Amino acid sequence: MRPKQGTLMKLYASWGRVRRDGNVEAYARTILTRVFIDQYRKRSWREEPTEEVPEPVSAEPPVTPELRLVMQAALMELPPRYRAVLVPRFWEDWSVEQTAEALRVTPGTVKSQSARGLVRLRGLVEGLAGETSGR
Repeated sequence: MRPKQGTLMKLYASWGRVRRDGNVEAYARTILTRVFIDQYRKRSWREEPTEEVPEPVSAEPPVTPELRLVMQAALMELPPRYRAVLVPRFWEDWSVEQTAEALRVTPGTVKSQSARGLVRLRGLVEGLAGETSGR
């Protein structure tokens, strides 16, 4: 939508109030300015049509045997309570509720243990990956 169209739509929607106040030009100018600023801010979020469909980008890195071994070693160094939450949640792709039910804990416990466990796991993986690349 263009700023002029958006301004007219918003002005029409609030016409009764604007007409009572009497200062239509000032109100329209304010709306136009705000619509323009909003569009400028949202421009990067808008989808743009293209002639070719882009190739899908995989969010996950390819799983190599080395990565799998590093992950398993890092998981084994985690405390059992973190491992008990992380393996079903992310390795088995269970929901928070499924994991909570299986472990007989609250969903909040699963979320907090997942967050803490992931922080520790990242640190361990970075350390182990650094050791294997230095060989």
